[in-house]
Amino acid sequence: MSDTFKIENVEYFSQLNNKYDPTISCFPTSLAMCMNYCLQSIGKTKTDVGCSENMQLEDYINYMLDDNQTTQWMKDNTSRIGSWIWNYKRRMLYDVEAYLFNRLMLPFGFKATFVSTKTYDEVCDRLEETKLPFIIGGNFSEISSVKGHMNCLIGFNRTGLQEVIVHDPFGNALDSFKPGKYPTFGNCVYPIKFFIKDKQLHLYVLEIERV
Repeated sequence: MSDTFKIENVEYFSQLNNKYDPTISCFPTSLAMCMNYCLQSIGKTKTDVGCSENMQLEDYINYMLDDNQTTQWMKDNTSRIGSWIWNYKRRMLYDVEAYLFNRLMLPFGFKATFVSTKTYDEVCDRLEETKLPFIIGGNFSEISSVKGHMNCLIGFNRTGLQEVIVHDPFGNALDSFKPGKYPTFGNCVYPIKFFIKDKQLHLYVLEIERV
């Protein structure tokens, strides 16, 4: 597979203009970027998944997080995921995010799967194979006050320092997420060290594929 790869024309969304919890809505905003790209690739728009023209897709996803269908799904799956899921509902979790993506996008031929065991190279290979953006979880506490944080993964660079190319919905971690600069922070290039989850170099991603 390639040493460098990037998916072009993934529209950037900023979480800072969201209606619901803009400071903690990195997951639904990253998910919205992925969904928007998938929909555009088949000639569809956000209205085809039920989002109105005057509502941001990420706000629609957050709205759906609290609807009866999602709440019932969480109840049905609490024993599998853990009761702690209710403490983080507004922040969203990989399993819930995958459920919402699949609820909206399976009818259009796209599926999301939470993966926590793949290495950097495996994630890069899979991204290039699918040519669809993923969501990748990181931690930027080394350089900012932002800890757990989700990004829309659109590419990678395996030459020299291992890096990922992301649309960061909160800004640019390498610039300490300075305010007032959104919505222009697509194409951030981050060292993979911010995304490593254990000594096995495993990454946490929400992998998206066509089905």
